[in-house]
Amino acid sequence: MQYFEVDTLGDEQDKSLVFIDREPEGLDGFGFRLAEGDPTDDIYPADARIYLDPYNPGLKLTTLLGNSIGYLIVHAAFVERLRSHDMTSVELRPVSIYNQRRRLHSKDYWIVNPLRLIDCLDRKASRIQYASSDPTQIVGIDELVFDSKRLEGAPDMFRIPEQRMSYFISERIIRDIQGRGFDNLFLREIHQQP
Repeated sequence: MQYFEVDTLGDEQDKSLVFIDREPEGLDGFGFRLAEGDPTDDIYPADARIYLDPYNPGLKLTTLLGNSIGYLIVHAAFVERLRSHDMTSVELRPVSIYNQRRRLHSKDYWIVNPLRLIDCLDRKASRIQYASSDPTQIVGIDELVFDSKRLEGAPDMFRIPEQRMSYFISERIIRDIQGRGFDNLFLREIHQQP
């Protein structure tokens, strides 16, 4: 089974697109949980709202809303496709998007928060940068390579412990979403070692 990394930035060059640079109001500094795969049952607001930055003019809505906060924010139609797969270890949090004038722009978006970490990184085959002061501490990964044996039984969506702000989806999901008109969705196939 092949897996793909989802680029949460979207098309950064198209300034007409909505781009999000702040977490939903009411998370009181705990928004990092949505970016890193921690549960949010105890902190997520009932009426979560994201207000667009008045200095960012983009208003065009797309399937994936590009953002600089490490969230996977997608349209309800995409979430419906995800629900047809194994999402038992994934939180789906509704969020309303408000425009630069603080008026409702859309109620059709969700923050997708995979909670499951799969220890599948092949550290020898991957290109990893380690801290000079601590050769076991990862400071960056230039190229990800997965160990296919450690992916056996992996869900359709997960994260890895070494890079928790990344989202990986299975080729089953990719086949399911192809040809459905989803936009602003950039994927990168992850190589695997047998």
